[in-house]
Amino acid sequence: MEEPPTPAILPPTNAPPVYGPVYSPGKTPKGNVSIPPKFLVIGILIIVIIGSILFAVSRQKPAPVVVAPTPTATPTPTPIRILSSFATQSAFLQFEQSVNALPATISGTNVSDQTLAPPSVDLSLGFQK
Repeated sequence: MEEPPTPAILPPTNAPPVYGPVYSPGKTPKGNVSIPPKFLVIGILIIVIIGSILFAVSRQKPAPVVVAPTPTATPTPTPIRILSSFATQSAFLQFEQSVNALPATISGTNVSDQTLAPPSVDLSLGFQK
């Protein structure tokens, strides 16, 4: 019988074992690209400037505050009436009495009085057939 061939034994080497991909010292691997710091700072600065411009433009302007005047309770002064030569003293006094009596007449009026209601007019206009 024939003997099976014996495997050839490789001579031992002093090289360290390789655990991953080996890159040459002058080249950068494609997946691990480094960006120079000055370009990184310039890029961040441009992004901040564009962001602040967009924020300033999109911000809503506050509505202007309108100050409403507050009413004050100051009565108007009574005007001084100077009688003309055509007005008689008795006519002027009668007018003053009528003006002074008007508020009393208005306050004494009964608003629910039926005689104050306007009349209802029913006219036959012929719209119904």
